[in-house]
Amino acid sequence: MSKNRNLMLARYGGFYEFQDFGDRMKCCYCGDIREAIDHIPALSVVDGVGMKEIRKRKIKLITVQSCWSCNSRLHDKPLATYSERLVYLYNDLQNKLDKSVLWSKEDLDELGGNLKKMVVAKQLQIRRELLLRLRGMEARMASVYINDEELK
Repeated sequence: MSKNRNLMLARYGGFYEFQDFGDRMKCCYCGDIREAIDHIPALSVVDGVGMKEIRKRKIKLITVQSCWSCNSRLHDKPLATYSERLVYLYNDLQNKLDKSVLWSKEDLDELGGNLKKMVVAKQLQIRRELLLRLRGMEARMASVYINDEELK
C-alpha cells in the first residue's frame, strides 16, 4: 500500500461505512470471490474534492466487498455511487467480451492440431469467465433497480 493511500485512509477512512450486499465472501459487483474492499467514492476522489464538498453534495461514503479484478478496474474512477460503479464495470466487461476473440477463423486454420485446440480452448475459457461475471453483474443491476424503485 502506498504512503499516500495510507494517509488518505487515515484521513478519510473513518467517514466510510460498510454496506452489506448479502454474501460478504463474494464480490458485490460480479459475484466472484471477495479479495478486497472498494471505497465508494474512491479515496483519491474524496481527497481531490474534499470533505466539505462531499457533505455539500450529500454523497454517502461506503465500502463494499469486491474481487481484485473489479477493484482494480474501478481504481480511482470518479464514480460516486455503487450503481454508477456497477454500470461502469458492466460496460467495461461487455467491451472486453466484444474484443475477447483474438484469433479469427482464418488465423486458427493456419495453426497445427494441438496448438489450434489450445488456442480455441483458451478463447472459450476467457469468454465463459467474462460471461459468468457479466451475468452476476446483471443480477446485481436488476436488484439495485428493484431496490431503487421500492424507495420511490
